[in-house]
Amino acid sequence: MTVEFKTRLLIGDINSETDFTDRLMGMKIDQPIRLSRASQHTAVLTLKNYDGALTPGAGGTYTNTDWFSQAVGIDFSDDAGATYSRLFAGVITDFNVRDNGVFSQVEIQVHDWLMFLGRATGTLTTTAGPLTDAIRFALEELVDNTTEMPTFNGTLDAITHSQAGSSTNAAVNISGVIGNDFNNSLTASNLCAVWSNNIDIVRTSTPKIQMEAVVVGDQLGYSMMWPRIGGVGAYTTSPVQFVEGTPASGQIPFTALDVGFNFQLLVNRAQITRDGGTLQSVVKQDSVTKYGARTVISSKASSSTDADALSAANNIVNRQSETRFSPRTLTFTAADCNGLDGATGDNIRILLNTQACGFQPLTVTYTPTGAASAVTANCMTFGRTITAVPGKFRVTLHLLPAQDFGSFVLDSTFAGVLDTNRLG
Repeated sequence: MTVEFKTRLLIGDINSETDFTDRLMGMKIDQPIRLSRASQHTAVLTLKNYDGALTPGAGGTYTNTDWFSQAVGIDFSDDAGATYSRLFAGVITDFNVRDNGVFSQVEIQVHDWLMFLGRATGTLTTTAGPLTDAIRFALEELVDNTTEMPTFNGTLDAITHSQAGSSTNAAVNISGVIGNDFNNSLTASNLCAVWSNNIDIVRTSTPKIQMEAVVVGDQLGYSMMWPRIGGVGAYTTSPVQFVEGTPASGQIPFTALDVGFNFQLLVNRAQITRDGGTLQSVVKQDSVTKYGARTVISSKASSSTDADALSAANNIVNRQSETRFSPRTLTFTAADCNGLDGATGDNIRILLNTQACGFQPLTVTYTPTGAASAVTANCMTFGRTITAVPGKFRVTLHLLPAQDFGSFVLDSTFAGVLDTNRLG
């Protein structure tokens, strides 16, 4: 098998899905991963409407479609359509018809379903347990037991969450789950991240919309940043390799690389107060002297004890008090990858599959301007931007230095060594 990119666009509700791929003129997908935050993903799609079929009220095929009750799934294939994986899933939040009198197009804006949870007004009170279980429980309850979510033209009973029943525990009481309190809960685990990754229409005796979310991290300020290398559930510490020039088997060629300092993530002061606890503060004075104060404050963190809150503060400052000159973004295209071998396709699938793309280790081998030879930088994926029109597919990966943001692996040449304290 050789690499051959294809994309597929599915739009549907609780009753059916329709393949709109032939109408897709172009798309842009933004999928950031934010440290200690619920990440909001967006997509903008441009569809052909030359026949007027999409125009509301015009009498065409989709004239009566309730577009704001539709789930959107964008899939990709690296094997010419033999198999597909989910690239993006979301809910339509805006629908605009553009008509110049000759041609008509429809522009659809799509947000992932975490945005709807962000509007939630419900309150949840739960019992003790790990932060990851708290987050999952909160998502389950807001999907299953409230009216905060769109019903996709179904009843509330037709909406489910793939983690339903996995937990009845949370670290602390959670109020207004996805607002500031939710993000403060994530701050307690520092590098914890949450992003939605799928909406599936499940065909059972009662059709259901099933939603999935990825939660990375745990409650004590320790990090779990190698979650799904090689696919969902798989684990290996072998990084994906990006190279200049002609790639070997499994390697991916890149077309553009931005290298520089990332001051946006610089933090040298952390002040964390757990719910019912006292302020825990950590300062890296040499970094403050060098860069000026960059502070993170969490006033209602979900740490179980003050010691846990202090550990989280240490974790943030130890990892983020230095900014390094390293790759920040990397771009590769379908044009450069089509025709490469199946091993390369497997690695591309890891980076594009929305269930496996976050915090993946990769190496970038490049020759800096003025350098006599190539260097290799160890990085972690930190979100992506995807743009596509028929025949063209472009992916920009956002990167972090692995030595600061990778998991702590004993004596790892990639992520660090035993005597380096990055966990607090």
